[in-house]
Amino acid sequence: RTSLGELTLPMLRRHVAGFFAVEGEEIVQAMQFAYERVTLVIEPSSVVALVPRLRQEPQLVGKRVGVVRTGGNVAWLRPWPRLDSAETLQQ
Repeated sequence: RTSLGELTLPMLRRHVAGFFAVEGEEIVQAMQFAYERVTLVIEPSSVVALVPRLRQEPQLVGKRVGVVRTGGNVAWLRPWPRLDSAETLQQ
């Protein structure tokens, strides 16, 4: 287990109002959504931030939502084998 660090924890306390828990299958679905709808390959740990928006969480409806994404830890040709069988959150 790692710590959040001297800079990260104070910044989170100052700027983060809340958080959402996500399930593993939702991560796969969000990866598939990003790949199919906007042609983005996003690594699993980064696509977690997209899940609450795709679920249309009530706290986010009508608000501007920023999602930071990266893709450095995903194999380009086959982002995740489970993507073939996952259903997207929004169709």
